[in-house]
Amino acid sequence: MTCGSLLLGSLDVAEVLPHRSNGVVRALGKQRWEANLAALRAYRAKHGHVDVPTVYRTADGIALGSVLADWRHKHRRGQLAADRVAALEGLGVDWSPNERVWVDFLAACDRYVREYGHLRVRVDYVDDEEFKLGAKMTHYRKVARKGELPPQRRAALDARGMIWEPRAAY
Repeated sequence: MTCGSLLLGSLDVAEVLPHRSNGVVRALGKQRWEANLAALRAYRAKHGHVDVPTVYRTADGIALGSVLADWRHKHRRGQLAADRVAALEGLGVDWSPNERVWVDFLAACDRYVREYGHLRVRVDYVDDEEFKLGAKMTHYRKVARKGELPPQRRAALDARGMIWEPRAAY
């Protein structure tokens, strides 16, 4: 085998490329899908969830975080087969993780206001559910300063008593 050739199972790329129409490439894609899905199942078994960090790689080199991001992208574009969508949803894949983070953030704000009566949160504050509320508040303040916080999200935080300039409030 030369430096320029790559083995995929027992097939050399030079053998596969001329035969794309005969299903060989499709079979290789199916093998990759199954390997990636098995890696996601193993991640879930170990961690109890499938919120894979984008930079995460398995011990055998699968860039699982990137794979999951690609699946989400294909799902948004309607390019992920229904059987694959069902398999991923069966594992608990969240197709819109940013929306879930926002909802979790608002719930943490509500818990804080119920407990303390205000939303003057220390930067290092972590609640009983291990939600880093202080850090997230800092994040959303920065997003708002850049003009990138959608008006409905700003209104939701205003309704909860968000302090946009904490230094000025004291």
